[in-house]
Amino acid sequence: MTLSSYNTSDTTRYQTDCGDIRFTAENGQLMKYYVVSGCGTASTTIHIKFETLAAGAQTIYIYYGNSGAGNGFEASDFSTAATNVSVSSPASEETTPGPIAYWAFDEGTGNTVYDAMGIHNGTILGNGSTAPVWQSEDMCVSDKCLQFDGTADYISIGSTAPSIKSVSFWVKPNTTTEYFFDINGTANIQSSGGTISATGFTAPIIYVDGQRSTTITANAWHYITVTTTTALNGIAMNIGKISTNFLQGFMDEVKIYPYVRSEAEIKTDFASRGSLHGASAQFGDDDVGRKLTSGLVGYWKMDEGIGSTGPSWTVLDSSGNGYDKVGVGNAGTTAPGKFGNAGTFDGTGDYVSIASGGAGTISFSNLGTSANPDINDPANLTSYSATSWTPPTSGLIVLFVY
Repeated sequence: MTLSSYNTSDTTRYQTDCGDIRFTAENGQLMKYYVVSGCGTASTTIHIKFETLAAGAQTIYIYYGNSGAGNGFEASDFSTAATNVSVSSPASEETTPGPIAYWAFDEGTGNTVYDAMGIHNGTILGNGSTAPVWQSEDMCVSDKCLQFDGTADYISIGSTAPSIKSVSFWVKPNTTTEYFFDINGTANIQSSGGTISATGFTAPIIYVDGQRSTTITANAWHYITVTTTTALNGIAMNIGKISTNFLQGFMDEVKIYPYVRSEAEIKTDFASRGSLHGASAQFGDDDVGRKLTSGLVGYWKMDEGIGSTGPSWTVLDSSGNGYDKVGVGNAGTTAPGKFGNAGTFDGTGDYVSIASGGAGTISFSNLGTSANPDINDPANLTSYSATSWTPPTSGLIVLFVY
């Protein structure tokens, strides 16, 4: 689709190469684009790629104004032009202020979480080893994040933040009943039995993963946003603690805003994740559901215990589910590994036992010699406990581990 005669001449609002422009569909999905000609003029021509183009009117959103954003345009034009399509002129520009505070949790070390706005820094609190633990990028939504163990660890924000109307964050709860954000001792956001509630908010609207919803699941990343038209004052805010209850799980990208985020903005936030400026800094995989850690049951990095072997070597579970295990025989840790350290096994009685503790069930579909097998057909699916499975001896076998 072609957007012609678009005005990008104001260099205070656009980068000189138009690299900061981003387009999203109505559902917040980022769209690829190619600058054909005229960047920096009142007659810019841009091609925007639709994977599918349904009949009828559609709305797309244009974002710009982030001077620090990397180039978002494609290096080459698209192969097929849309036909029988008319494009109206862009609607009036809407501008919104940035967040009051933005805690990205990207420090990776130390006892301070810094506010990107430079005002509301937080202090990591906990009793010794129970303090929140910094997590590496492979465990997080954007860059680094923090893991809370549910035992007296949280983040204290001592400064006052007035006029809060929107709160957003990413969370991966260990259970469906967890405690996320205490704004002022009265207003808070938590979950009970998989249902998000916003206590102390006036007529709150709750969004989960970019949609109006209150439902979350355990051991999966969710993007939570709560809005209210009645402003709240943040006083002695706590992240990961409400009263005497504490979060068990992972948290990332916490923001508070002085205005009500629109449904379109929230959808875009969900798609763009981890950016101060929303979609204007989106790169890489736009499907959070494909991330390795979504629904992760166990994750053993084998980075710990250099010099320890056998039963004295404890292999920690970084998934947050507590499946810490010990070595058997002469199994141990060596350095360096492919990533960090690595487990070492001599081939004679060395292993780490993870079967006990319940990693769940193993299911398989035995599809035989079918020319068009359906791996989702329940008639083909048989489940076994993780310790009792004997593999079939014939047929096309597809394994599902839960």
